[in-house]
Amino acid sequence: MLVACRWIQVSSGKRPGRLARRLELDHPLKLDSGAPYVPPFFRGSVGCRPLWFGRPLTVPMRHVLSATVQNVPGVLAHVSGMLASRGYNIDSLAVGETEDPGFSRMTFVLRGDDRVLEQVRRQLQKIVTVVSVMDISSRNYVERDLMLIKVSAPAGPARSNVKELAEIFRGRVVDVAADSVIVEISGTESKIEGFIDLVRPLGIQELVRTGRIAMVRGSGQNEVENDAPAVAAG
Repeated sequence: MLVACRWIQVSSGKRPGRLARRLELDHPLKLDSGAPYVPPFFRGSVGCRPLWFGRPLTVPMRHVLSATVQNVPGVLAHVSGMLASRGYNIDSLAVGETEDPGFSRMTFVLRGDDRVLEQVRRQLQKIVTVVSVMDISSRNYVERDLMLIKVSAPAGPARSNVKELAEIFRGRVVDVAADSVIVEISGTESKIEGFIDLVRPLGIQELVRTGRIAMVRGSGQNEVENDAPAVAAG
């Protein structure tokens, strides 16, 4: 039975001294000096296992970045194009005018380790129209997401159930049709996802979300957020 990977040296008229990988039972390759040869990829490893074999996989962390940009035409296309060209995993991107009409604020939610976060920050700072970039997720902040969802709810018990769920999650019904209702809900990502899971069996006809926006708390203290749903979702 073949149990190990070996690299052996073969010679031919065209390519003398060429290294070829084969599976061998024993007899490891030895160089001219008599020392066994270990390819660079396997140095420091056991058998045929590379250096990274057996290391635990890291779960990508969730980061929230806030960038203040000049309110000029094309800045959104410039920033989003830069992120897309480098393959960054962006969960959501929200942009809107700030208290100063000359500036807009972009809120990015991305997943990755600290290295990816630092790369995104540096790439954003290279753009001329970007004024400042801040990692909000490392501070005490408030986060919100706005959703409009159209749920199948004909007149009767189904419509009453949707209205009760909307009240529990501190949402409101903004439109009523013959066979559906539109509910508006704002809150954290977990709150929005919880409501979606509860109304999914009723039938979701359409769903629109703005993406997450965030702001650092003024006091900077670990205060408890007061906008949680009255009853746990699920």
